[in-house]
Amino acid sequence: MGERYMDQHSHQNRDGRPGSALGPDSVRPRERPWQVLLVGAACAAMIAGIGAWIYNWSIGTGAFEPAPDLAEPKAFEREGLALKYPGNWQLKVGEDAPDGDFYIGPKRADAGISLRLHAEPVQAQACVEQTASTLSGTGDMAAIDRWGTFAGAGYRGSLTVDDRAYQLLIFCSTEDLRPFEVMLVIEDGVFDKLTPGFDLIRDSLKRTIEGEA
Repeated sequence: MGERYMDQHSHQNRDGRPGSALGPDSVRPRERPWQVLLVGAACAAMIAGIGAWIYNWSIGTGAFEPAPDLAEPKAFEREGLALKYPGNWQLKVGEDAPDGDFYIGPKRADAGISLRLHAEPVQAQACVEQTASTLSGTGDMAAIDRWGTFAGAGYRGSLTVDDRAYQLLIFCSTEDLRPFEVMLVIEDGVFDKLTPGFDLIRDSLKRTIEGEA
């Protein structure tokens, strides 16, 4: 109905002479409330969709994630471990830490490191093998026997989750007292930007058991 009305009347003035559809004498159909609501709903849905896309894109690429703050790092010490981490990263402990006793990572980008302390000595190779067996989407994995200053067993390689590529590191230390296990995951798009932050954690990590520092 509205389209036919526009076709019949938009190009004629009131006296029958041709006129502009945007001129002062053009006649426009009256807007209906339901039409306004539909347009408004469509716009809102489009804005929400764009917002979700931007959010997911920023998470995947780390576009909105600043570089690690290495100038003013934060310190953490608990249960025999002491370390430093970038001042603009987050720390989660205990039940809030996914897959470990401690979790440290940036606030937006898809990357993080989990540390788990074992209550007693473990076989490092068996430990990392068991962890690796729980992961799906792993690619080529190279064996490692050291992480920072710590000896142990582990793997370094690639991981694919939901068509997104990551760098993966699994490591378990070989120590007499409470060995620790590490899992480090960094999305490829933020690897170069965030690696210095994880290097700070690795290089500053120390054992503090029985007075050791």
